Formats: sequence, C-alpha cells, structure tokens
Amino acid sequence: KTKNIVESGKYQQYQISLQASQAKVQKFEDVEEKVDKREERRKKAAGGKSGGGTQGRETKTKSTKKQSKLLSRNSEEDTEIVERKASLEIVSADDVKGIIQDSLEEEGLDDLIEPLTQYLLPKLNEQGLEIAANIYATTVADRTANRRQTHNELQNKLNALIGDVRLFEKGIKLLPNDLQTLLVKYLLKTL
Repeated sequence: KTKNIVESGKYQQYQISLQASQAKVQKFEDVEEKVDKREERRKKAAGGKSGGGTQGRETKTKSTKKQSKLLSRNSEEDTEIVERKASLEIVSADDVKGIIQDSLEEEGLDDLIEPLTQYLLPKLNEQGLEIAANIYATTVADRTANRRQTHNELQNKLNALIGDVRLFEKGIKLLPNDLQTLLVKYLLKTL
C-alpha cells in the first residue's frame, strides 16, 4: 500500500505541503518580529523628552499595529489549516479495525477494538511514512541512475558518429572532386 502511495505521487504532495507549511510558519515569525520592533519604536517615541502625547507619528504606528494584528491572526489560521492537511494517511482506521476485529471477536473483547485502533493508528501511520520515505529515496536514486546510464549511452553513440564523420571526411578528400560531392551527399543521407 505504501508503494502505491509513493508511485501515485501522494507522498510527493505530502512532502511539498510540509515544506509549504514550514515556510508559512517562518513568515509568521518574521511578521511577529516586525510587530515587536514597531512596539519598541512607539514606546521610545512616547517616553521621549517631549512627553509623548498623541502626535501624528504615534497614531500612524497604532494603525499599522492594528493591521499587523490582523495579519498575525490570518497567518495563525493559515498555519492551522496547513497543519491539518499536512498529515498523510497510509493506513486507515477501517483497515486496522478489520485486522484486529477477527481475533478480538473470537476472544469476546469487542469493546477493545476502538481504543486499540486509536492507539495503533498513529504508530502505524508513522511507520508507513518512514517506509514511504525509504521507497521514495530508492526510486529517486534508481531514476537518476537510469538517466545517467541513458545519457552516457547517448553520449557514446554521438561521439562514435562524430568520429565516423571525421574519418569519412578525411577519406573523401583523397578522392577526385567530382566523386567528393556525390559521396558527401550520400553520406549525409545515410548517417
């Protein structure tokens, strides 16, 4: 099942969503740093020699502060949504129940099915993600090895053809001029 998830591309989408969520968390931290700097600047302006007061500068910082609060609320909501979506389910609860149910029903322990499923599901999904990571790494390595091999084969064929063309040119130069043009046309068509 894990191999099918990797081959279908769901694991790659999961990795991309994880990277995107980490980037959003980092942006949120940057916004918080900006807000802290603005607050410090406002406090310094308020506690200066002139006694602060309600001046134009201070009202501007207050309005930008309100905007940053709205931004931070929105970014918190975004990170929560991404964190919910960033989990990949490799083994479903129904699969676990189906496997456990037969053995527990025989022993008369039907009421343990749900707690056992809730206990085992996260651990099984975690192990499944590790297996998926290993499968993904090996398939990527295999693909790059195949690309290298085909690239080397193509390069060898092209080098051989270039060498043949150079040898043919040298051989044609030894022949009479009227034959040279005919042989050049023939070689261009055949190679």
